[in-house]
Amino acid sequence: MLSCGKFEILRSNRSIWRTALIALTLCLGAPAGAQTFEEVLEKAEQNDAEAQFHLGVMYSNGQGVMKNEVEAVEWFRKAADQGEAGAQYSLGRMYFEGQGVVKNEAEAAKWFYQSAKQGFARAQHNLGWAYANGRGVARDDTEALKWTLRAANQGFVRAQHNLGWMYANGRGAVKNEAEAVKWYRKAADQGDAEAQYFLGNMYFEGRGVMKNEAERVKWHRKAASQGFVPAYSSLGMHYYQGLGVTLNYAEAANWYRKAADLGNAPAQSILGQMYAEGRGVEQNYATAYMWMSLAVSQLDPADPLNSDDVRFRDDLARKMSKSQIAKARQAARDWENQHAR
Repeated sequence: MLSCGKFEILRSNRSIWRTALIALTLCLGAPAGAQTFEEVLEKAEQNDAEAQFHLGVMYSNGQGVMKNEVEAVEWFRKAADQGEAGAQYSLGRMYFEGQGVVKNEAEAAKWFYQSAKQGFARAQHNLGWAYANGRGVARDDTEALKWTLRAANQGFVRAQHNLGWMYANGRGAVKNEAEAVKWYRKAADQGDAEAQYFLGNMYFEGRGVMKNEAERVKWHRKAASQGFVPAYSSLGMHYYQGLGVTLNYAEAANWYRKAADLGNAPAQSILGQMYAEGRGVEQNYATAYMWMSLAVSQLDPADPLNSDDVRFRDDLARKMSKSQIAKARQAARDWENQHAR
């Protein structure tokens, strides 16, 4: 899904302050001290492209007027037809999301292109994504790389992240892990949690950079601080095995619990084993049984890990009374009810 939070404008072919204003308008609505709806409408009706774009944003956000996505599309189109890059991008987004208009990814790609060729970073990124995924256009990895690179070179964080992935996997370009590390780092330095996670993995595996387990811990900790769940389990593993950090079972249990509480089955399995063994936590068979049961309920029966977890849980049951097993099963049901989505 294309969202404001993912796609930030950092630069365009217009002046930097003008582009910054467009970004703020797209994401938050008009800045403080902006013109009233009536003032913007008056200018828009005089065929002022910037005002037409701004009016579309106001209708799209329900700012100063009742939200009306159909009206937003109308005003975005008027401005887009005059070559307003922000409006062209916004019209493409409306078509992609099916907001105020029938969803049409081909039409979305068309408008992203019109905006992207003017240097609009957000549109360049979206167009690259469309080519990479065959959404609204035929899949074309070369075109995907071209447009993603243009957005990345303007400092657009999601494009930098995606470019890192493309180089790491040889999509649209010859596989180049050093180049992947370069772009992951640029995005990671801007706070992109996924890029921080992938950069950490590159360090751990020694891909494109010298192997360094401590660096992986550093970057995964940054990702975890933003709530990136896979980083929780990774940190749990590092503390459990003492890789890049001093071995610390209590800290390992802490990170595995964070992932387990969010429904991560492998973390639930490991946490169950830790409770069974009293490793980093006080030994508790009932709690161990609960976590193992939750893990088993999520795993494919054909998965070997599932069979191992079933055996481990059943071995626990032999050490427990019937009442303890009943309480553990009830605890698992309660957990599932509390975390039902």
